[in-house]
Amino acid sequence: RPCYCQDEVYCKEVKEAIEKYQIFFGLKVTGVLDEQTLVQMRKPRCGNTDVSPDEDVRKRVNDYCTNGVWPMTNLQYFFETGTSDISGTQEWDICRQALDKWAAVTPLTFTETAVEADAQIRIAWRGGDHGDGFPFDGEGNVLAHGFYPPPNPEPIAGDIHFDSGEEWDTEDGGFWWWKRRDLMTVAVHEAGHALGLCHSTVEGSVMWPSYEGELRTLQPDDIQGIQALYGPPVVTTTTRFAEASMWALKNGGGYGTVAIDLGRRQRFLAWANVTMIDALNDFDSDNAVVAEVFQVDGVETWKAVFGGAHWGPAGDTANVHQGAYVGYGQRVTFRIRSIHHDDLDAYGMGTVMTLD
Repeated sequence: RPCYCQDEVYCKEVKEAIEKYQIFFGLKVTGVLDEQTLVQMRKPRCGNTDVSPDEDVRKRVNDYCTNGVWPMTNLQYFFETGTSDISGTQEWDICRQALDKWAAVTPLTFTETAVEADAQIRIAWRGGDHGDGFPFDGEGNVLAHGFYPPPNPEPIAGDIHFDSGEEWDTEDGGFWWWKRRDLMTVAVHEAGHALGLCHSTVEGSVMWPSYEGELRTLQPDDIQGIQALYGPPVVTTTTRFAEASMWALKNGGGYGTVAIDLGRRQRFLAWANVTMIDALNDFDSDNAVVAEVFQVDGVETWKAVFGGAHWGPAGDTANVHQGAYVGYGQRVTFRIRSIHHDDLDAYGMGTVMTLD
């Protein structure tokens, strides 16, 4: 389609910007504002940018992205203001639950503080031009924005702002979704920004830029991204014997990780057991589940320490058998995963016994 810009340079830049947008959202790349592109653009969304001006969007496809990380794992948050759309202080409870979802898959802990200066994350409802350089536009389009952690130089690093011009609710409005925004869905997304995650190109992930209705559960891409920054949950122990729970959930990509910190480097014996708790269909011996000593002090081992009935055909040398792992280190990371992750939830326990 011809471009009728008087300024050819400007015309080229607009075309390239549209192409980048189409690549990011997995649309047909035409370089023009076709109907499919306009439909996506009209959806309400987060106010954070998707890519930086000089970033190659093609390198971002089908993956998470990070921007900054907190140097500590014990983070404090402060509520500046709330919203009258939701009765009482339920909006604050919802924000606490949103932070808990990220804490469940990382070593992060969140504590509310009454002293604003002590907080890494400040949460507020703001309207219009509210002084941070990113004004809100009232109902529709931009719903909220979150600011990345250090090395973000801005004094409001980690802050989360919701547009007070929206109609916030404890659930999505269903058919009337454009009138009622599910606060939990948006709060989980913005908390991801405050912890260091950018927008993801994986549609269906929490960090996808557009609001598509209720999405309150972290998806595999979200979990991989946040654990790339902070690692898996950690159980700290100073005793000779320690256990940690791990889950392989369908909606988590069929695997889960947990780490046990021994306090110092020493010899240890590690093993695991697995209990399958939910098989929706095709539950047979081919639905193998394996638990591994995945890493020791961040170095991958992939040592299987428990396995289901079949990893390969019966009698195959690839079959996984229960065993144990003897190693030396301080942090032992277990991973549980299933082959048929779409129809199986599994629960397991990683165990470490020190030998020194």
